[in-house]
Amino acid sequence: MEVRFVYEYNGKPVNEYTIDTGKYKLSALNLGATLTKIIVPNKQDKLESILLRYHDYKLYRENPYYLGALVDVNNFRKNKKIYNYHFNCTPLENGLVFTYQTETKFIQVVYLIIDDKLIINYETNLKIHFGHVLFFNLSGNVKEDIINQFCLIDNNQLDYTQRFKFFKHFPIMNSVKLTHENGISLIINNITDAYLNPGTYFRQKHLVNLGKKAKKYSGLGFLIKGGQTVEYSFEIKGGIDESI
Repeated sequence: MEVRFVYEYNGKPVNEYTIDTGKYKLSALNLGATLTKIIVPNKQDKLESILLRYHDYKLYRENPYYLGALVDVNNFRKNKKIYNYHFNCTPLENGLVFTYQTETKFIQVVYLIIDDKLIINYETNLKIHFGHVLFFNLSGNVKEDIINQFCLIDNNQLDYTQRFKFFKHFPIMNSVKLTHENGISLIINNITDAYLNPGTYFRQKHLVNLGKKAKKYSGLGFLIKGGQTVEYSFEIKGGIDESI
């Protein structure tokens, strides 16, 4: 595990923790157990950073676009609160455990990379259904907009041009799949609900990966409602899915 000191906030250090499995890399902050990077290889075995993150990490203090943020799935669209607590981090051989605990509150977020899956597990004594707001762009560091990255919801292609004021609810029978011609596919299985947004509320005021302006179609945002565990699977193929 690699630990990088970022800055001090409210008298406590904010660190970015990174695990490397040899194939995948994952990074997260102890501020809010916030995911900052997911790095996967494309079909040419070149590593691509597929998660939107702020270019200036100080923006994670308020997190205006909720990038990688820990939120209450059931109430997020009404009460856009993020749980930006300072967590303690414990490394695992293939993951990270973030824990926040007071006399009355307990929150634990576990990130595991097993085979080709990122598994996120939530445990808490609060009456909250936790999830993460994750914006993906499979081109890597926002090389291009997502408009040509195909998103299938139960084999129905998502129309990015439909009206998205904020996160829009989609009932799911089976899976959601995002695919790019570089061979990278993201698949989320065994879920019943997803909330999606293609960056329609980005205002180009804040910069993301490598100093790019955050704008509409910079990434496709997912907020998944599952059980205590959500699994993100990655497939690396020789080309784009022929079923699309």
